[in-house]
Amino acid sequence: MEFEGYYKSLGLESYPFSVYTAESETEKGDSIYKKPQNYSVIDEGVKSSSIIISGERGTGKTALNLDISRRKKSAGTLLVKIEEFSKLEESYTPERLYEFLTESIAGEFFRAMIFKPGGLWKYDKDERKDLSMYLHRFVKPSTKIQLTEQIKRVQNGLLKRSVISLYNTSRIFLNYGLKAATKVASDALTKHFSALSEFDSGDSDYFKRLEAEVDESFTDEERSFFYLNKLCLLIKKSKAPEIVVIVDKLDEDPRFKNDSEAIAKYLEGIASNNKVMVSDLFKIVLFVWSTPFNSIKSNVRTQKLMFQQLSWTPKELKEATGKRLSAFSNGKVNEIEELFSPNGVDAINDLLAMSNENPRDLWHLIDKSIKSQFEIDSSSKISSQAVSVGIRGRLQELSATRLLD
Repeated sequence: MEFEGYYKSLGLESYPFSVYTAESETEKGDSIYKKPQNYSVIDEGVKSSSIIISGERGTGKTALNLDISRRKKSAGTLLVKIEEFSKLEESYTPERLYEFLTESIAGEFFRAMIFKPGGLWKYDKDERKDLSMYLHRFVKPSTKIQLTEQIKRVQNGLLKRSVISLYNTSRIFLNYGLKAATKVASDALTKHFSALSEFDSGDSDYFKRLEAEVDESFTDEERSFFYLNKLCLLIKKSKAPEIVVIVDKLDEDPRFKNDSEAIAKYLEGIASNNKVMVSDLFKIVLFVWSTPFNSIKSNVRTQKLMFQQLSWTPKELKEATGKRLSAFSNGKVNEIEELFSPNGVDAINDLLAMSNENPRDLWHLIDKSIKSQFEIDSSSKISSQAVSVGIRGRLQELSATRLLD
């Protein structure tokens, strides 16, 4: 018997333990998503303030991120997802953090306006000039190229091929470099967002008006924060009910090489910045790996914003596994016990005890147990012997990984 035949003999239509990341299973969505026990508290927190959500790897931060994102998008929220940090230096200043957020929010605002460029006519003349400044000064070249490619897809079929070819920024980038591609992208964006005047960086009258809004005593840091707030105020006029910035995967930045101390230092600049974390104009949903976060938690004013830790009880772990099994068996298998032989059911407690209250760890252990049983006796459901072999195999894997690290 092949392995596929074995897991199908357990009632499964496809194998539930091949991948362990929520991003790889978005097509299954709610059918496999089990809400954490403090979901309602987190939900209320996201509605009212910024929030820090902490958890070990594998406790469901990414799945929760995807759930929050789906609901916020359907409510018309301007959702800004920051999961890539290469443009934010390792030793960034508050000034640079505000610029980074301004760049990210501006890019997402203009991405949303691609589908309704006429909405920009609702702004008055000065506001449209301000938005043009944000488009050309704060939207990064790589984002401009992405936006242009999106415009091309939206307008494909409406534009003649000769015009579409002008927007082929990817080919221009390959042939002539970033500067040429950015110029083409900027021209295409100006044409698409026709409500916005072409931005002239040498327009002294415009900058005199803009500078009049800035307090003369402002430091560079305060000036940078002013531009962030001004952009958010402009976006509020677009009828977006709120601006939510989701920050995740910071610990996966390759610069830190999984060093929790380096991650903690980088994270602290965001988590402890009260201007960012406690704002009336936007909300931050900050997902953090608990290991580095715990070392800086005392420096974060968690009493001024919502803080929640993700954790799982044995009962919840079994429920999450049951939901997963049901989705991968078309409803034929609904509880973890159904995978086990009579003498193996009690061994489920051993798996739960070794799971570190972590769904991903539990599923690794179940995977090892199923494969061990296939090797021992493919005519039987999972036995206590297979669980013991599976647990040993998983511990050996983890030991080998730590030695490599």
